[in-house]
Amino acid sequence: MPWQGAAIYVASLVGLLAVLLGALAWDALRTVTPSQAASRANRHATLASAIGVVLMVVLVTWTVAGISLGVWPRDGRVLAVLPVLGGAVLLAAQAVGQLTWPRPTGSHREAELVARTVADVSPVGPRRMVLGWAGLALVLLVVFGVVADGPRSLTQWYAGNAAYPGWYYGVPMSLAVLVLVAATELVQRLIMLRPAVPGVSTEWDLRLRRRSAGHVTRGIQLVLAVTVAGTLVAAAWGHVAVGRVHGSVAQTGIGYALLGAAACVSLAGLVLAVVPLSRGQRNAPSPDHAGVSS
Repeated sequence: MPWQGAAIYVASLVGLLAVLLGALAWDALRTVTPSQAASRANRHATLASAIGVVLMVVLVTWTVAGISLGVWPRDGRVLAVLPVLGGAVLLAAQAVGQLTWPRPTGSHREAELVARTVADVSPVGPRRMVLGWAGLALVLLVVFGVVADGPRSLTQWYAGNAAYPGWYYGVPMSLAVLVLVAATELVQRLIMLRPAVPGVSTEWDLRLRRRSAGHVTRGIQLVLAVTVAGTLVAAAWGHVAVGRVHGSVAQTGIGYALLGAAACVSLAGLVLAVVPLSRGQRNAPSPDHAGVSS
């Protein structure tokens, strides 16, 4: 029934928002702010992340709505790239947040200037997961593209399997993944280049930058994990359908194995998104710096 599908969508939306916004609130509350400028910067960083997360979750969970409510776009490729579009709006909100970052005010402004790279401000673990999920998504799309349209293609076995992630879906999805990874690096560069918070130590400023970069990479790895999981699910149902039509136990087994892998990927992406950065990731030594006042 339509109301049941709507209830599933609303429950997914509210539940995911509660988990992710709760993680953001915990990150903000455990950040010690030694000055008014630090408090303002902390609020600004949290607001940018919260807006991005809300927009991201609405788009990502619309994939669930498409399945549960039967609200499908005419071109299935739009539904296929919805998670990546969710990541794009997260990055857009973060980019606006960095470009509108509070600047020092007053006649005497003092802040410590530090030469940094993206690697200095981006937590290693979440950044590696972004690259890992992106690489896995690209590999799967190539493999399933070959399976769908190769000499012994799956579509020849079962012509009704139009949703199998072949090249029709794989090419735009691959391009979207590559653009998302590049945009993630650009936003992290904005975090690296934003004005320093006045009146705080370089270590405190670096921790706040790492927190912002962590929010970006943890969110992007989540949408990439959803992309990988969705690709696995689409392929899984194709193999299950072939197994049922042709009585192939092997194809059915492959399908259910892919469904299990999709569940594991989704769970891993969600856990990595909500688990806060470790103390070591937040407090890693900062690069050499020099105090500059103006």
